[in-house]
Amino acid sequence: GGTIVSTNAEDTKVEGGTVVGGAWIVGENPRLLHFPHIKPETRYVVLVNPGLPARNGLKLTADSKYSVRTAPMPPSYYFASNGMVLPARQNGGLPIVTVNVPEVDIQFLRVKNERLSDFLDRVITHRKSNRQQGEEGSGSNDDAYDFRRTSLHGAVGFYQLDDFRNIAESVYLGRFTAERQPNRRSVTYIPVEDIGELSEPGVYIAVMTQPGRFRYDSQTTYFYISDLGMHLRLFDKGADAFVSSLVDGRAVRGVEVSWLDTMGKTLTQAQTDGDGHALFAEWPRNAKVVLARKGKQVSMLAMREPALDLSEYDIVGERSSPVRLFAYSGRNLYRPG
Repeated sequence: GGTIVSTNAEDTKVEGGTVVGGAWIVGENPRLLHFPHIKPETRYVVLVNPGLPARNGLKLTADSKYSVRTAPMPPSYYFASNGMVLPARQNGGLPIVTVNVPEVDIQFLRVKNERLSDFLDRVITHRKSNRQQGEEGSGSNDDAYDFRRTSLHGAVGFYQLDDFRNIAESVYLGRFTAERQPNRRSVTYIPVEDIGELSEPGVYIAVMTQPGRFRYDSQTTYFYISDLGMHLRLFDKGADAFVSSLVDGRAVRGVEVSWLDTMGKTLTQAQTDGDGHALFAEWPRNAKVVLARKGKQVSMLAMREPALDLSEYDIVGERSSPVRLFAYSGRNLYRPG
């Protein structure tokens, strides 16, 4: 229910209560007062003392008491992250956040390996349509094309989700119990590593709904189950990619690292060596995704995502440069005597 206000004498008793710390705030409307940071589902008594002056100089001749019982926090649920990598066999679970929602239904879909490029095109690279690029084209086709673009994060409409039916296949549907802390935001880790249908490495889409409710959209995210952890370092021209195992931290040899454009086309690629290192003398500026792949293991980095912020760490030494000059001679530059 909502907030309940009462002036009954039984409801406005203050015996045994405590004074609430804080202050009233006057907004743009002088007839409205705000008292922030109150608790949900809590009874407060507001006392207006006599003698309070009005704008016209008149004063209240008697006090007024109001009992206010605040409403509970509205139910909500959502995924705590998007595009996260869950290490195979020891990922700890997929985090969800709930408020006053005891249970959730989650359907997991696995992206087909042969349709991974289509998934990248719709979700990761965000290729612009002809209309967005300022080119001429069919209006109806452009609208349909734009309509299929989604970040698969937050509330996604059922019509957009249904458009993934040929790209991904449903592999598991289950009901999960969430942490039960009334009126508090709780984090629950869904144990995906214990579900046999989710043990295969790959890209997964998770669709979450509230049991007994039927809405036009569902909370959605995507994640990877992989043993490949990729670290990418970009320089003015070149780039270094390092791939290591998320299970034991060892370098992984023979991983194909590819740079893809908005169409999912490979711009350049290289394989990691024994140190898990792939060197690129020059990286393509129009790349949207860097994809690491070995067998069924896959990991990717979206170039539109912000890089790691290392500003809090002290950086010492000379600046990196593609060319450095070292002066030397066949004999000592200075000879005493």
